[in-house]
Amino acid sequence: MSIFVQIIRRSVTLISVLTNQFPLYPSHLYAEIIALIVSLLLLFGTAKIAPLFLSIRNSEESLRVAKNALLKAHNELEKKVAERTLELNKVNEQLRNEIIEHKKSEENLRKSLQELKQTQDALIIKDRQAVIGQMAASMAHEVKNPLTAVRGFAQILEEKSSYDNILNQYAHIIIGEVDSANSVINDFLRLSRPSHPLLEHHSLSTLVKGIATLVKPQALLKNIQIECQSLKIPASCFIDGKQIKQVLLNICQNAIEAMSNGGYLFITVAYENEQFCITVSDTGSGMSEETIENIFVPFFTTKTNGTGLGMFICQSIIEAHRGKIQVLSTEGIGTHCIIYLPHYTSAAKEHCETSASA
Repeated sequence: MSIFVQIIRRSVTLISVLTNQFPLYPSHLYAEIIALIVSLLLLFGTAKIAPLFLSIRNSEESLRVAKNALLKAHNELEKKVAERTLELNKVNEQLRNEIIEHKKSEENLRKSLQELKQTQDALIIKDRQAVIGQMAASMAHEVKNPLTAVRGFAQILEEKSSYDNILNQYAHIIIGEVDSANSVINDFLRLSRPSHPLLEHHSLSTLVKGIATLVKPQALLKNIQIECQSLKIPASCFIDGKQIKQVLLNICQNAIEAMSNGGYLFITVAYENEQFCITVSDTGSGMSEETIENIFVPFFTTKTNGTGLGMFICQSIIEAHRGKIQVLSTEGIGTHCIIYLPHYTSAAKEHCETSASA
């Protein structure tokens, strides 16, 4: 509105000057003309720019509306994404729980199968023991008495044939073979009538040194060096000395037989976790995993003249002492046989009294 007023006022002034009704200096006249031209230009520019401003204003409104719609859509999308994420998390948690349950089921099934196998193995061993017991009972009188007679006559023959080296050698072989047969029969008898350990205080260090002395001649013949390492403190344990001696002798003989080209036999006594630990180690040929798994199974043997009862009897003796026997071996390197025996406890004393009364 102010532009129109300016244009009218400038136009009236110019008309007055042109009609000589209003005198004006030339500079003032030029100024009025310029002002009129500027006003006209402003009027023309406003007429052109106004639709542009209106268009921009409309665009801003459209953008505002679009922005609000986009914001609303964004909020709805975020809400749906959050809901979907929550659903996926629930599904993932359910799947995770199902996987855990499945793994637990597999683990339980594996344990059940393992227990079933152990039970089956135990039943098989018991069946074998029953068969051995029957065999031993029938063999004891039928075989042992004739063998005793044969050995007696062989001893007489050995004494009488001192002048004949060949005959004396044959008699000596007969005695040796009879002793081997008696040893096999005695193994069978031990399985059929397992004896309870007579527990008494024994020094494990003294017992181990005695075993080393017994096997030393056999070891020297095969170029095997024996090393013993015992506790500095008295290693007094509540055991059946004869049975533990039998176990150690059997293990040491196995170790010596495994070192055909010489080597080292280590016997150590230690005390760990309130139990004594006797370790017999050798640098022999070692054993395969299959042999280790079956080493305590009756009648399993890798020897050409073995009965497969030695290690089973050893295990039975150690378990009767409430101990444990473990075998670790690597082919080509050697074998470690570890015997764990409990320290003197009230339980051992009770076990001893029960065994004595039985």
